[in-house]
Amino acid sequence: MKIEILQNDGGCTSVKVDGKELNMFITEFSLSQKGHEVPILTLKMFLAEGMEVELLDGVVLAEVKE
Repeated sequence: MKIEILQNDGGCTSVKVDGKELNMFITEFSLSQKGHEVPILTLKMFLAEGMEVELLDGVVLAEVKE
């Protein structure tokens, strides 16, 4: 999985996972890492009707609000 977090010239942030733009679904994100541990990317997003989410090994979906 390739995750890209970029900022354009206008200051807007772009979050892409495997080349797919997620900004229209993400309401908040944060990236954190403790020393010598794996980085953690937290995304708060809403799921649109018909949207499918496939989670890789090691990915945890902690909470779903409808």
